[in-house]
Amino acid sequence: VRAALNQLTLEGYLDRQQGKGTYVADQKVSQTLSHTIKRYKDQVAVQGKEANISLVSINVIPANEILQEKLGISLNDPVQRIERVRKVNQEPTQYEIAYIPWCFAPGITREYAETSLYEAMKDEFGVQIAKTTENIEITLADERTCRYLNCESDLPCFYIETVAENEKGEKIEYSRSY
Repeated sequence: VRAALNQLTLEGYLDRQQGKGTYVADQKVSQTLSHTIKRYKDQVAVQGKEANISLVSINVIPANEILQEKLGISLNDPVQRIERVRKVNQEPTQYEIAYIPWCFAPGITREYAETSLYEAMKDEFGVQIAKTTENIEITLADERTCRYLNCESDLPCFYIETVAENEKGEKIEYSRSY
């Protein structure tokens, strides 16, 4: 029985709390990482949970060397920096910083940033995302990430770098998510 309980805990079905007991764990949230026509809120709603996106900040910055390389733009070109936190049932699940060249979607607003950026870019700016490339690794959460994810410092978390392209192969978005 003990081995079975340990295995169920490892698989995420049970949650053990020292001095309190063993409980059935909440079902984990599943999110499709690759390009999908379904929005984040829709992916989470299918699982019976409520999703929302909170905007931390949105501003325009000049492209540095990293953004120049990742987005294929010129140094100092205007880029919108969009910092957001995705939540499920009011619990933070993802902290994201997205960079979108101004030339593709000038003037992204709070309304767009707190819904689906890809949908807003398609509907409002006529930019269709055709392909995304994700690089995933494990990293330790830094102080800033911990503040937005409500987690302990140096806790392992997924780090996802995404580059989104349109049908012409132009790089539309570069994002870093934790």
